[in-house]
Amino acid sequence: YGGKAYIWAGGTTPANAAFKVDEDGKVIATKAEISGKVTATSGTFSNVQSPNGAFAIDEQGNVSIRGKFSTKISGKRIDIDPDNNCIRMFNEYGYEVGSMEFYTDTSFGSNISVPRVLLKRTDVLGQSDAELTLTSQNIQIEQIFRDGTYGVSLDVSGLIFTKDGVQTKRYGST
Repeated sequence: YGGKAYIWAGGTTPANAAFKVDEDGKVIATKAEISGKVTATSGTFSNVQSPNGAFAIDEQGNVSIRGKFSTKISGKRIDIDPDNNCIRMFNEYGYEVGSMEFYTDTSFGSNISVPRVLLKRTDVLGQSDAELTLTSQNIQIEQIFRDGTYGVSLDVSGLIFTKDGVQTKRYGST
C-alpha cells in the first residue's frame, strides 16, 4: 500500500487503519466480514471452510472433505465417500462398476482394515457377468458363461481354477 488514503476507518491514522481506500480505488480491509455474492478475478485465501464444515482448506493447502464428493450428480461418475471410506465408480447407467474400499481381515486373530479394489463388467440392466477383486493377499477373477461361473484365484499358495465355486485345478507354489 503506497497510495494516499482518501477514505479510512478503524485506526487513528490512515497508515494503521483497518479499512482504507486509496486514490486509485484500491480497498484494503484487514478485518472484513463480507456476505452475499463475491466476484473476484484473483486472490489468495487461507484457512477457508464451508459454513457447515463440509470442506476446509488449511494454510498449507490441505483439503478436507467431510461430505460425499461426486464428479457428476448421476450417470458415469466417481464418488468419494468419506463416511464409508471408499471411492466408487458408476457407469453411464448409474450402476456401480468399481470401488476401492476397506474390508475387515480377521486372519491374524484380530480385526484389521485391509484395502480392496473391485471391478465389475455390468450391463444396462445392472447385471454383472465378470468381476475382478484385488487385495494385498490375492487376485480373484470370476466370469459367468452359459454353462456356469468360472473363476481363477492367485495368491502365494498358488493358482486355483473353479467352476460354480468348485475347484477344478490347482497349481501350488512349490
